[in-house]
Amino acid sequence: MYAPVPDHDADKAAGKRTIAVLAGHRGAVRFAQATTAAAALLAVGLQWIGPFTDDFRWIGVFVIPHGAWLVSRLQRYLDRHKPPGRIDGLMALSLTYLLWFVLVTLWWLTR
Repeated sequence: MYAPVPDHDADKAAGKRTIAVLAGHRGAVRFAQATTAAAALLAVGLQWIGPFTDDFRWIGVFVIPHGAWLVSRLQRYLDRHKPPGRIDGLMALSLTYLLWFVLVTLWWLTR
């Protein structure tokens, strides 16, 4: 069975209830797109509230373009009608997107 989300078949065979298994290929990619956009909106929103005002004032400059790029790459991945092969580039883009939230939070906690 072809399942473009790389771990789908192994997770299903092992009885795991991951997002890829529960939602299927399209659902898992749509979930990734939605959470990417939600994270960007939350980060930008934090620049106007509470103790984060000064610390997050610049984050939108980086997070919005990176998030938009990730959502568009996920869409391109979803639009493919053949096995995409390795997804190293997409994984690297996704993991570096997470760094904005980890690094800014660590910086805020350690200052």
